[in-house]
Amino acid sequence: MTLHAYVKTIRRHAIAIVLCTVLGAVIGYAHASNTPPTYRSTSSVLLTTDIGGNAVDINQSSNYLQNIVASYVLLAGSDTVLSKVVDELDLGMTPRRLSRSIDVSSPLNTVVIDIAVVAGDAGQAQRIGTSLTKNLSLVVARVSPKDEAGKPVLRLSTIGEATLPQAPIAPNKRREMVLGAALGLLLGALYAFARRFVGEGVRDADDVATVTDLPVVGEIVESGRQTSFLSAVLNDTRGPQSESVQGLVANLSFLDIDSGLGSLVVTSATPQESKSSVAVALAASLAGAGRQVLLVDCDLRNPSVGKLTGLENAVGVSNVLSGQFTAVEAVQHWRPGVDVLTAGPVPPNPAQMLSSPRFAELIRELEKTYDFVLVDSAPVLVAADAVWLGHSTDGVLILCRRGRVTTTKLNRALEILRTGQTNTLGVVLTRMRAGGGRYGRYGRYGENVSEFSQG
Repeated sequence: MTLHAYVKTIRRHAIAIVLCTVLGAVIGYAHASNTPPTYRSTSSVLLTTDIGGNAVDINQSSNYLQNIVASYVLLAGSDTVLSKVVDELDLGMTPRRLSRSIDVSSPLNTVVIDIAVVAGDAGQAQRIGTSLTKNLSLVVARVSPKDEAGKPVLRLSTIGEATLPQAPIAPNKRREMVLGAALGLLLGALYAFARRFVGEGVRDADDVATVTDLPVVGEIVESGRQTSFLSAVLNDTRGPQSESVQGLVANLSFLDIDSGLGSLVVTSATPQESKSSVAVALAASLAGAGRQVLLVDCDLRNPSVGKLTGLENAVGVSNVLSGQFTAVEAVQHWRPGVDVLTAGPVPPNPAQMLSSPRFAELIRELEKTYDFVLVDSAPVLVAADAVWLGHSTDGVLILCRRGRVTTTKLNRALEILRTGQTNTLGVVLTRMRAGGGRYGRYGRYGENVSEFSQG
């Protein structure tokens, strides 16, 4: 995945990423606003001894104190000390619960004990800190070794009284907002890249390039809300829809320079990608370029060409392949330069009909009569008809509806065509917005957005 792909993924999902970031900040702020404040009071005591008189004794006593100070740190959090604090302040909690609010430590190579107390009230935190310091000193004096006079040789001296907190240590609204925004940003980015790797909607030629090396040979522009795509193509030859189809016609001439294209299958990965509408519009545009065109509806499962052209579907491909009618008898004239062979009655065995030698013979027969034979096929992920049709024609064009078909589905459809050793010529993007894509000459038109008719 290139740097450009990363940037494109972030830009494509920028709104989702920003929303996640803002939502994370809001949640962080709300959490901080609804969290009770906590205060922290600190105090310090020094462990001292009366042992020693000369330098050697003082050095030994210093080492001794450093060795045992850790024991008194543990003593500060013991039930022996904390039970006295609980009873003295009437806290109404167990010593174990109180220990969760206390942090006792000793800096390295010192005999100082630092005590920190956290509570929901500043005064309460100070009172607990003061009581803890006092009761720890009493317990240390009680358990300390005694001298000859019966006095303890170890004692704690207070060097820092328990402080009265002036501001709560938590919650920190700014910090929680920043943390929430950072987590939201991370989740938004994970969502964006998960969509890309799992398969997101194909929107432009760059997305197609992540799936296949096949060229994007056309970008068909969608029509306005008040008209169907096919009507826009047929009634406005200078409109963006008509020009996008004419651009596809021009590009088709470069797909097979040596022998030229005489027949072509139009299919898609999934239903509702406007393949039938584009096939009819393509036939009209090819005829406008001076060719005699035959449009054949081979979507025998869900035929649409008859409805789009307004022709009778009672006799068609299924009748010709079953021997009931000849091709000449079944073909209908639609408009100048365009004849149509509709699907006919839906047969019980469409795959067997379209994969039969009779169909290949039919296509060869029709190619002798017409300059171009255009075949509308069922979607690849619905049926494998396009594979058989591709073997009987010069190649296959696969349509891809912008935003609807994921890269995963497009890749699956192309893999089926590759496995079937079909000559797949390229990809055509449909439902492109006017002014978008590589065919920028449509920018003068402002209409968008509409549904294609059918297919």
